[in-house]
Amino acid sequence: MATYKRGNIYWYRFVFNGKEIRESTKQRNNRVAREMEAAHRISLARGEVGIREKKKVSNLAEFCRKRFAPWAESVCSLKTWRDFYRVGLLAIYGYAPIADLALDVKRTAVKRCDGDVFPERNIRAELQEVKWLV
Repeated sequence: MATYKRGNIYWYRFVFNGKEIRESTKQRNNRVAREMEAAHRISLARGEVGIREKKKVSNLAEFCRKRFAPWAESVCSLKTWRDFYRVGLLAIYGYAPIADLALDVKRTAVKRCDGDVFPERNIRAELQEVKWLV
């Protein structure tokens, strides 16, 4: 049993079929946390629950439309949104190699941006700007 405390909340960590499972129990009681870990192990062993995977956005343009644009509109002023963020997002939407970029591939693509892969400077800068949100 591998329960540990982060702040006031207990978490558990174990390896199942070569994959690390690490989740919060959202509990402050160690005994309850250990019971939750045991229940999760048993359900995985019985095949009732598969490995939980995070849902991923398919490409950068969809991520920008669903998450980045609403965030930028709500956090910054109208002038900043209109003059800076909106212009950058339109540049990303207009350049298909970046707009269609899968998010899990994006980090390696940013490293390859040395002028040959994505020649436009403004697109490269906007992609680096969005990188920290993913």
